[in-house]
Order: sequence, then structure tokens, then C-alpha cells
Amino acid sequence: MIRQARLSDIPRIVEMGAKFHAMSDYTFVPYDPQACAAFLEGTISNPDGIVLCHERGMIGGALVPLYFNPAHKVAVETFWWADADGMALLDHFEWWAEARGASAVTLSCLGGKRDKALGRVFERRGYSKAETSYMRAI
Repeated sequence: MIRQARLSDIPRIVEMGAKFHAMSDYTFVPYDPQACAAFLEGTISNPDGIVLCHERGMIGGALVPLYFNPAHKVAVETFWWADADGMALLDHFEWWAEARGASAVTLSCLGGKRDKALGRVFERRGYSKAETSYMRAI
């Protein structure tokens, strides 16, 4: 069952975050469970933030005003990971965004980690590529 996360869910979500981190391109930065917990607490308590979870996954993000027209907000996904039923989490995130008056939803995927396959899934859902980011560890 997908539901809005509570503070009591943070330890389980932090564990899922460690699994996500291990498969990410950010493994050159150590995973800090306390920092992750603090971030989750801030997102859960933010009136413009959301963390949704089920037994095997999580998605979170926030409404962010567009810099060129702050009257319009975009729901920005900041993390999303699931062992199963990941699209159901996205369905709920999109519903939340629409209910909160977002003009759009933005999603990201890890580079080189099924990004082409996820891109096709996103496009079938009506998303289009908005921009691409690159990273170099220093």
C-alpha cells in the first residue's frame, strides 16, 4: 500500500537509500545515513515536499517555483527507488503534483543505469526530455 511517509518510516527509507546509493554514480561520496535521515525529515515536514513509500520502494520530491515565472511550480522528483511497483509510486507522485497545482513533473534517472529503457517508459507516459546533466567527480 502506497502512503505518505511518516517520521517513523525514516529508518526503513534510509536503508532503501543505501541500496539506491550503492547502484548510483555517487559511490565516490560515502553514504551518510544521518544526513539522509535529516533530509527526509525536512522533506516530510515541508508543506511543499512529499515522500511516498510502500514496503519495497520510495519516491520523494518537492514543488519548486520556476525561476522565470514563480507563479508556476514544478514537482521535482529528488529520489525514487523501488524493488517492485516503482510505477505505482510514480502514479501517486504525479497525482500529488497535479492536486497541488504543479505545471509539470520532472524526473531523473541514473546515467548509464537503464537510462535509455527508463527514457522510453517516461516517453510512453507523456514525458519528453527537457535537459541532460553530466557529472565529473573532482
